[in-house]
Amino acid sequence: MPRRDMLLRPARWLQSCGCKVPRDAEGHADLPLEISPSFALDVDDLRERLVAPPELKPGQALVLT
Repeated sequence: MPRRDMLLRPARWLQSCGCKVPRDAEGHADLPLEISPSFALDVDDLRERLVAPPELKPGQALVLT
């Protein structure tokens, strides 16, 4: 599976929670994203866990564990 495909789900989840996800020219997330299942199993879990949407910057990784 290409790396960019692995970023689709966390990018969608973060956007659903109000985050502005940086995108490249093709519309793919422009930073490494990872959401551990121990942090959130679905977007509803993520909404409950986030106090505020994180500020995301191109190239700056976000790992939620």
